[in-house]
Amino acid sequence: MRKRGQAGSPARTASTRIRTLRIAIALALIPVGASAQVVIDGARTSTVNLDGEPGNNAATAQVAATASVFTSTGEAVVGQNFRWTLDNYGQLVSTDPNVFGVRLQNGETFHNHAGAVVQGGGGGFTAINSSATVTNEGRIVASTGPGVELRAGGFLLNASGAEVVGGSYGVRLINSSNGLLNAGLIEATSGEALHVEGGSGDVLNASTAVVRGATHGVNLVNGGVTLINAGQVNASTGVGVTTNSGGTVINQQGAAIRGATVGISMTNGTAAINNTGLIQGGSSSLRFETGNGTLTQDSGALLIGSAYGAGSSHIVLHGEGVASNDFLQFASLTVDAQRWSLLGRTEASATTITAGQLWLGAPGLDGAVLTGATVDVGSGTVLAGTDSRIEAAVSNHGTLAVGSGLTTWSPSTGALDIVGSLDNRGVIAATNGVNFGNVLNVSGNYGGLGAVQLGASVSEANQGALANQRADRLLIRGDASGLTGVVVTATSAASAGAAAAFHGPDAGVSLVQVSGQSNAAAFLLTRAYVTGGTPFRYRLYAYGPGAANGAASPAQNLVGNPATYWDYRLQRGFETAIPLPPGVIDIPGGGDGGGGDGGGGTGGGG
Repeated sequence: MRKRGQAGSPARTASTRIRTLRIAIALALIPVGASAQVVIDGARTSTVNLDGEPGNNAATAQVAATASVFTSTGEAVVGQNFRWTLDNYGQLVSTDPNVFGVRLQNGETFHNHAGAVVQGGGGGFTAINSSATVTNEGRIVASTGPGVELRAGGFLLNASGAEVVGGSYGVRLINSSNGLLNAGLIEATSGEALHVEGGSGDVLNASTAVVRGATHGVNLVNGGVTLINAGQVNASTGVGVTTNSGGTVINQQGAAIRGATVGISMTNGTAAINNTGLIQGGSSSLRFETGNGTLTQDSGALLIGSAYGAGSSHIVLHGEGVASNDFLQFASLTVDAQRWSLLGRTEASATTITAGQLWLGAPGLDGAVLTGATVDVGSGTVLAGTDSRIEAAVSNHGTLAVGSGLTTWSPSTGALDIVGSLDNRGVIAATNGVNFGNVLNVSGNYGGLGAVQLGASVSEANQGALANQRADRLLIRGDASGLTGVVVTATSAASAGAAAAFHGPDAGVSLVQVSGQSNAAAFLLTRAYVTGGTPFRYRLYAYGPGAANGAASPAQNLVGNPATYWDYRLQRGFETAIPLPPGVIDIPGGGDGGGGDGGGGTGGGG
């Protein structure tokens, strides 16, 4: 070792706080001191005590690329009394299981350059009493303890291609206001890859970075820390990311957080997960154990494993995506999106669609469930379902689409079951005008101040007996109130038929049925009649208790209470006062000209 001039070392600084939602890193590494006051060259086999070297008032030291320290007792290098700045280009190794390879008691700065190695039996590098800035471009390895431990705060920059590997911890960072930036590998072979305790500095994991632990990938303890992940975080036996006092996890597109048991676990405080990447867990993708958490899913987000909200957390959907996982025990679901599809079970006390579309189920799949107290479909928004179920009171001010009723979604028909009430002040879209057979089932009461779009074939072969009919339907097993405009699209195939009226409770096609109380004017065509491409005028006729047309037919019943239910049927009627001679068909004017939807109004009687 030799002493150099005592000119002060250049200041070494690191960004005190880095806040960014996308990490595109061009690493500007901390410069090397131009003239170290203490230089270690050659080989050593015992601890180098920087305080005892010549120039003991010095604060900067350098380990040359040709230098090495290999010892089995004590640290390879220790700085006890001063705030040391140490540049390492060489090999610093201690096999002592009770100590670190390098210890700077009072912190300051440590730069482990590319190709350099620090290795310790009980830990790699530590700074104890004061904060330290650590830049690692090489390898820092510990057999049992932490790879890097900063006990009094500081900042760690782990460069692309660099490695920090420990036993119990890869990195242990305590009370840091500056945080950590990782573009390389941080690993714990038996414990937590990254342990951050207290402090407020951000943890940034770049797209090139891997954080790999056993029990935890990242454990954030007692601090309002933000983890921004653009890389990979993994836990081979436990939880990918844990926070126990709130905080924020931002998982970016292309990034992944995986845990053998749970992807992310958050307890206490106000916690937030903003996800556009992958979160995966063996038993669950994420868990808000307690507190008031918010999960925000945006385009690109994927959860593998159920998500748990503990009854007081919230889901927000932005952008577009598909979720096949279950969302369980959440307080609310807010859809402010282009389009999201939910294929599993979603539990949210209150669901609100403020923008875009929410789809339940998918063509060819069944079993999607949305359950809670209320579902509010906002004006200009869409809630669509096929072979799925809503267990809640639904308030529709937008569009409630069933099966192929949303023409941009499903070409095939399907059913949507509402286990609860429906207040319809918007539009129920249950037809695409071609494939008839969509069914909206409402188990509770129905209130109508909106419209329902239905379709039916009025070909002779598709009228009469239920088995012959091809129609979209609204089936209500409670009471019906208000006034709902029925927009009908009717089609027919060429067929022979008489021009006489075709009335009666078993004639025509059933479109709407109500098991409970209703009235003849609860459902009215929005125009005087439809023709369906036939020479006949089809109107909506109401059958039920006290109706002018008589009671509904038990043989046509689909909703229960066959003796007292209401049936609203599309039927043709008399169009002339005197029947025409055989073979003469009167083609009346003033109708729809064929297809059969539009505006206007009519009564429910015959």
